[in-house]
Amino acid sequence: MKNRTANRTVKNSDIKVLVQELSKASGKERISILNTLSEFYHLSNPVKSVEYSKECLDLLAIFPDRNLESKLLGDICWAYQNSGRYPEAMEYGFKRLNLAVELKDRKEEASSYSRIGIVYWRLACYEDALNYHLKALSLFEELDDLNGLAGTYTNIGVLYFDIDNYDKALEYFNKVFEVLGDVNDNKSILHISNALNNIGALHEVLGNFKEALKCHRESLRIREEQDDRKGISQSIINIGISLEGLGKHQKALDNFFRSLEITREIENQKTEAEALQNIGISYASLNNLEEALSYFKQCLDIAEEIDAKCLLCDSMKYISSTYEQMSESGKALDYFKRCRSLEKEIFSEDSKQKMMELEITYNVKSKMKEAEITRQKNKELAEANNELRNALDKVKTLSGLLPICANCKKIREDDGYWRQLESYFAEHSEIHFSHGLCPECLKRLYPELKE
Repeated sequence: MKNRTANRTVKNSDIKVLVQELSKASGKERISILNTLSEFYHLSNPVKSVEYSKECLDLLAIFPDRNLESKLLGDICWAYQNSGRYPEAMEYGFKRLNLAVELKDRKEEASSYSRIGIVYWRLACYEDALNYHLKALSLFEELDDLNGLAGTYTNIGVLYFDIDNYDKALEYFNKVFEVLGDVNDNKSILHISNALNNIGALHEVLGNFKEALKCHRESLRIREEQDDRKGISQSIINIGISLEGLGKHQKALDNFFRSLEITREIENQKTEAEALQNIGISYASLNNLEEALSYFKQCLDIAEEIDAKCLLCDSMKYISSTYEQMSESGKALDYFKRCRSLEKEIFSEDSKQKMMELEITYNVKSKMKEAEITRQKNKELAEANNELRNALDKVKTLSGLLPICANCKKIREDDGYWRQLESYFAEHSEIHFSHGLCPECLKRLYPELKE
């Protein structure tokens, strides 16, 4: 339910020009183009996004930029997560976290915890997911990062939504409005729009479709004010789902077709596939199974192209169900088996084991870093102690060998010259003298002042 808005400042026509320029570009210019392309395809085509991000990372070995490196690691993590490739997502999530710790960037560290928490949530490892979201929450609170807090409240709310704890989910979705208050920047407005969509989805599950419709329409209004085309498309899909729940299948279908038109204009394949899937669901509700099947298969083709495994699973389920309704049991069984096979690949114990190993590796590295810091501190302390000991030894040696005049108290140096005691100590130590007279000398030298 939570989404991230793609770079809306870059138009599709600009992307085509950038792809052409990329063939001639090199060095830092190539890095800049690759980064823009990666960002543009971040949600719409995860395969392309990863391809551009990885090449950009390779070039950063020659032209270092640690902040960009951190951003790209996060983008790759997100793209792999959207593709259902969770071990790869976790690997890059921990790489980003390691870099954030190394750079002492607390905001990136908090964001990394959030990203890892989302991957765990996708795998239904809810306890691990909550632990990482709470780590993120603690850091964002420490940094007083309101947008960070809003995003984390949304993530925790979605987690509770998934385990059917709707009261807790609503509590955290409402915290988004509480924390942002009168904040009116673009990021905050999008967080509020997301919260409305999530509350709308919650109302749908509870059967409160009229309330859901109000939330989604308010979210659409916000997205339209921001001219967020992808967000507009998503909100229209959500409105269609609510209308489906109210039994207004034709109106729902009209909204899904409107969403499809927008997603094709902005060339966002993932949202296009979601619109196609919902059109299929509407046609199935209208008992137009041939049309439903056609749209489910279009969704399937896009999901395969962009390697969106979860979307692929859903498409196979709907196709299997439609074939079953059409009494074509052989085809229904075929798609059901394909779906089950893919689900095993995505949610396998092997995948979870790989992620546990990655987490253990990270924890070991963290402990190694802590041990190195402790070792370094101990080394510095030992050196300081040695210096102090040597200084004390030197002071003892000087005090044991200083020839001093029994009468005037001058000190003889190694070169044979006699120096005033105070000037000698001022040069050879941190001692500075403040002159005065003791009572006996005062009586002897200034008897008139003895009273």
